Amino acid sequence: MPEVSIPSYNAEESPICLTVPKPNQTLTVVFALVLAAVVAIVALPPRLGLDLRGGAQLTLQALPNPERGIPEITPRILESARFVVEKRINGLGVAESTVQISGRDRILVQMPGVNDPAEAERVLGNTAQLEFRVQRSGTEGEFLARRQTLANLLAEQDRLPPDDKAAIAAKDREIAEARKNILGLFDSVGLTGERLRDALPTSRGQGDTWDVSLRFDGLGGELFAKITGELGGTGRSIGIFLDDELVSAPVVPVEFQGQGITGGEARIEIGTTLQAASDLALQVRSGALPVPVAILENRTVGASLGADSIRSSIWAGIGGLILVLVYMVLYYRLPGAIADISLLIYAVLTFAAFSLLGVVLSLPGIAGFILSVGMAVDANVLIFARIREELLAGRTLYKAVEAGFNRAWSSILDSNVTTLIACGALFWLGAGLVKGFAVTLALGVVVSMFTAITCTRSLLLVAIANPALRRPQWYGVPALGKPSTDAADAAGPLDLVKQGRGYVWASSLVMLAGLVVMIFSWSRTGLPVQPALDFVGGTRLSFELVCPQPNNCGPAIDIAAVRQAMASKGYGSATVQLAGEDKRGLVVQTASLGVTERLALQTALQEALQPFGELDNTKQQIDEVGPVVGRQLLVSGLTALFLSLVGIALYLRIRFESDYAVFAIVALLHDVWITISAFSLLGLVANVPVDSLFIVAILTICGFSVNDTVVIYDRVRENAKALSETLSFGEVVNRSVNQSLSRSINTSLTTILPLVSILLFGGATLQFFALALIVGFLAGVYSSIFNASILLVWWRDRGQTVAPPTPAA
Repeated sequence: MPEVSIPSYNAEESPICLTVPKPNQTLTVVFALVLAAVVAIVALPPRLGLDLRGGAQLTLQALPNPERGIPEITPRILESARFVVEKRINGLGVAESTVQISGRDRILVQMPGVNDPAEAERVLGNTAQLEFRVQRSGTEGEFLARRQTLANLLAEQDRLPPDDKAAIAAKDREIAEARKNILGLFDSVGLTGERLRDALPTSRGQGDTWDVSLRFDGLGGELFAKITGELGGTGRSIGIFLDDELVSAPVVPVEFQGQGITGGEARIEIGTTLQAASDLALQVRSGALPVPVAILENRTVGASLGADSIRSSIWAGIGGLILVLVYMVLYYRLPGAIADISLLIYAVLTFAAFSLLGVVLSLPGIAGFILSVGMAVDANVLIFARIREELLAGRTLYKAVEAGFNRAWSSILDSNVTTLIACGALFWLGAGLVKGFAVTLALGVVVSMFTAITCTRSLLLVAIANPALRRPQWYGVPALGKPSTDAADAAGPLDLVKQGRGYVWASSLVMLAGLVVMIFSWSRTGLPVQPALDFVGGTRLSFELVCPQPNNCGPAIDIAAVRQAMASKGYGSATVQLAGEDKRGLVVQTASLGVTERLALQTALQEALQPFGELDNTKQQIDEVGPVVGRQLLVSGLTALFLSLVGIALYLRIRFESDYAVFAIVALLHDVWITISAFSLLGLVANVPVDSLFIVAILTICGFSVNDTVVIYDRVRENAKALSETLSFGEVVNRSVNQSLSRSINTSLTTILPLVSILLFGGATLQFFALALIVGFLAGVYSSIFNASILLVWWRDRGQTVAPPTPAA
């Protein structure tokens, strides 16, 4: 194919000019990148998050321990805790588990394939500080009495009704005091779990009764021999304490007096089940956590539920991509088809980036990728709109293409940087799924800039080098090289100066109605919107009944009967809702529950659902969120929003004048307000709660809203330089908005089309997320075209009076 020679372009006509290699060279590089990307995807498939492949996720918080000289959590202490937690998880046999530090005092534990995290919760939630102590002389009788008192208290606790919280709390205090009294009868001798080499469950050979065998290192064996030699034949016990709680108190026989028990081995006689002995051995063997940890959050997703999410996400992605591809061809003709090729290249390169960078794809992450498909078209829309304007103005194809790319570059850069600022705030302050969304969206934005500037440009230049592809109708213009009456600087349908008050009043009335709705919501829930579990904390269990036959799953669940059965078990305050189209799914939300209480609730649910079918354990989802996590998530979300606004405002101040930046932020706040108002109304009339993904949606709306406003402002700035001597500022803004109108509508459509696909096919988890983005994006288009522009005109024209027209002669 012959080289394409591009005529020179006047750099003064564009603030930024692009220097790009020749199209053949560029396409060769792109082809090589696509091949490498395909190889990378095949060799290193993207890793799936727990919400897609099933498993459990726990968030642990390390707590200070002043009694042991740790008044605050330092990075070294947190890393030590992470190491111990990782050893314990590996000891459980969980494959591909990850243990990561999150923030200043958090540890995030992900365990794929673990559908019931109760076992891991028991192991991780214990500091397991093992210590051997020597009983003081003369306390033999007191020790027996105190042990009997403790046994009586434990028996009384077992007889208490589970719903009598006050009595249980009082008994817990008595038990803690009794254990403290027992600890005071023993002296420390420096033999702790740090001197252990191994700990294993050992059978007594009598039914299902197990103890834990210990093996010490050299120094530990010497210490153990010394203290057992001192205690032999005295009748006093060697106390074995776990976290200051006595678990065993063997008396050393007289035959070991003097020499002690040698060989470096011992046994904790707990006489329990194999599972309990294995848990204790694992805790002791892994070493003691340097500080106590609290389990703040516990989320479990069944494997089948994850598989369903993958299928629905794939359908959503395919549907969104097809809609965008078809629309681009219908509207932009040949350039649209070329953009579609670039979009497919973009999808391959982005997925390869996920694989190479080790991005863990979560459900929100896939949503971010699908959303970025629509946003990836934005650069192409900007370029093609500019090219069409140049063609309508009478430029040749070559000059129009070069001018289109160079003139659009400033808007492409500014609009994508504002989106990246929002992604940065999400990544910095978010965690888990929120970070996954931020990473995938940010990668998509960066790759889309590359494909638009390189792939689309090179393919378009190669296309116009072929005489058969230079027909005017393929570019949506009546003729090539001749000025058209439909030139881009025509007046257009909008007159903001004359109609501006109506647009601003419409926005003001909608915002006022939203305020009224939010006040009602506040009086009912304490927040402007109905908060989900993510923000208020608690336990949520999602279940689905087994479907014995594909087209005959059985009767729908009678929600009234389930609530009555739950109330009879002491769970009358729990919120119970049906889920699924066939009403054979159930979502139960209640206050935070411990492992034992949660298992009891599951048992109560199974009994309540027996008349309707059997629970499908592979499709259950369990979320346990502490109130601390909920509050901090809300604070982090608001902080991220504030930092995004500050970052975007600073960037706009650098790229534009101050008043431009101010009114862009005003338009952004309008869009956020409208979205929150819409979900406040949905919470009141349809009981729709907002979760952490809603914060993600709000921050994404911020990036998109400013994106659209910046494109219009960029055109205003450009026209103001060229036309300020002949047109008033209001007329310049009118012309700029009309020139950008088709771009604003097309960008919104190509971004909203994938969201419609998510709304229809993306599954219940993402539906309200997609709806929030659709509402916010529509509000963003309106505010960018009308509010931001007219406010800028009013500000610039303040204090000026318009002279009356001169009467005709």
